[in-house]
Amino acid sequence: MSMMPKNGYWTKSGPIGMKNNLLSNYRSLDRHPLIWLGLCLYFVTSNLAAEDITVSYLNRPPYYYTYNKKPAGLLIKIQQKIFKKAKLTSKYRQIPPQRILFELKNLKIPYCSIGWFKTTQREKFAQFSLPIWQDNPSIIMYLRSAKEKFTEVHSFHQLIKMKNLIPGIIEGFSYGEVIDDLLDEQNKHVLTIPTNQKDLVKMLAAGRMDYIIVAPEEVDSLLQNADLDKSLFIIRHFADIPMGNKRYIICNRQVRAKDLDRINQAIKTLIIQPSDKAIE
Repeated sequence: MSMMPKNGYWTKSGPIGMKNNLLSNYRSLDRHPLIWLGLCLYFVTSNLAAEDITVSYLNRPPYYYTYNKKPAGLLIKIQQKIFKKAKLTSKYRQIPPQRILFELKNLKIPYCSIGWFKTTQREKFAQFSLPIWQDNPSIIMYLRSAKEKFTEVHSFHQLIKMKNLIPGIIEGFSYGEVIDDLLDEQNKHVLTIPTNQKDLVKMLAAGRMDYIIVAPEEVDSLLQNADLDKSLFIIRHFADIPMGNKRYIICNRQVRAKDLDRINQAIKTLIIQPSDKAIE
């Protein structure tokens, strides 16, 4: 047995009394357009607040990589803590660095990537968070079997100018302003590849280039992923290579200013080192 509604009776289309009350409410709203505007703004901003930020990353252990179909790595962990503190949600994509730069410039959805250096060129199309990490000075790797070529090399500035020794780099990577500027000056004597660090170190092992530039933090995982023995290589530190650049979260212009502010506030809260070295 059905119950009668409190303010009317049931028809095929619902309770008449309730229907009349709703119509009355709508007519009331018609006379108050500001109420309509407020409701519309509420629903629009609610939908925007729920929108994920797409976060892309490249395959570069130990900073970022995919493990068991999930994003992993030192800087992924930092980014996840920052977004959690900022109450922002994200969905992840692992893609090559050149594709990340293309999508930062062209996608019309909120989009960020992790651990990039800030450069003047990138600031033309993107916005940056506060720093989340600072690299140690880069090191040089070359084959032990080729050590005779490097016996008279005593500084990085000297090495980069030696036209008989070809460095290998990855297209789209920044190695910090000092190194980038030196590489640009010698661009005719640099071998650039479009893929990743794993392929780069394999090409080094095969003698396709003379040396590569890497961060000391990534040497062990890089060689492990490439299935190469560390004893095959010599690692050199040069005093004229400065402390590494700071790394940032880079975002496109579709990321709202208030969301970037929330990211920065989270970074300020989570940073525990004066040098912005890491968030543990």
